[in-house]
Amino acid sequence: AKEAEIRRLQEDFAAKQQAFQEEQKRLQTMQQAMEAEQLQYASRMSSLTISHDKQEQELERQRMEQEQELRRQRSGLAEQTRLMQNRRVLFGEEDKTMLE
Repeated sequence: AKEAEIRRLQEDFAAKQQAFQEEQKRLQTMQQAMEAEQLQYASRMSSLTISHDKQEQELERQRMEQEQELRRQRSGLAEQTRLMQNRRVLFGEEDKTMLE
């Protein structure tokens, strides 16, 4: 009777141990899946951040180009205004001499 009881306890223990190992494998698989998901998420976030940074860099580059173009236009406009004033002075004086 004692041997039968010991055998039953051993079988019970072996069954519980196997169930525990299977649960451990299932949890490991779940953990690996979660880690893979976290890596994918981190990768997506990283590429979104890189993409956002590139967009900001591109916007900054465009802003700088526009400012440079605006300065160039203002400079050209100032030069045109100066030339027109010089022309007015010249032609104004010439007109006076032609009228005399």
